[in-house]
Amino acid sequence: MATVKGVNQTLIDAGGIAALTEGLVNGRVKCSLDHYSLTTGNLSGDVIKLFGLLPAGAKVIAIALSASATQSGVTVSVGDLDSATRYVSASTGIQTAAAVLWVSGTEYVIGTTDTSTTDTDRQIVVTTGGATAAAATLTAILLWTTD
Repeated sequence: MATVKGVNQTLIDAGGIAALTEGLVNGRVKCSLDHYSLTTGNLSGDVIKLFGLLPAGAKVIAIALSASATQSGVTVSVGDLDSATRYVSASTGIQTAAAVLWVSGTEYVIGTTDTSTTDTDRQIVVTTGGATAAAATLTAILLWTTD
């Protein structure tokens, strides 16, 4: 059996902790929770805004989504108003009731790539696709840090 190291542990052991994005090691993680009531009227292409505006400099660690009822044929893209698929495109992860779709935040830092004056990457959105939604509660959890 071998002992191996993750990328960040390798950098730390080599004395390169300064190369890590601040807040992604020893950072204080914040958790935001939001809910949305899906109805049978939610069509493919609906955009659901979640969590309010994140502060510039926030680092997205992960996003979790779950629907309380089966969403046969429904897909979700998770992104922001700048890129609707920044975190995931057309995932089938909420098609099974109570299953959790765990989306990597890709260590994206809010406000660093948006060149517009509207800060459209500060608003997390879920865009539905595929089939029409069934009635259910969509639960969303966002893990992020600013330090």
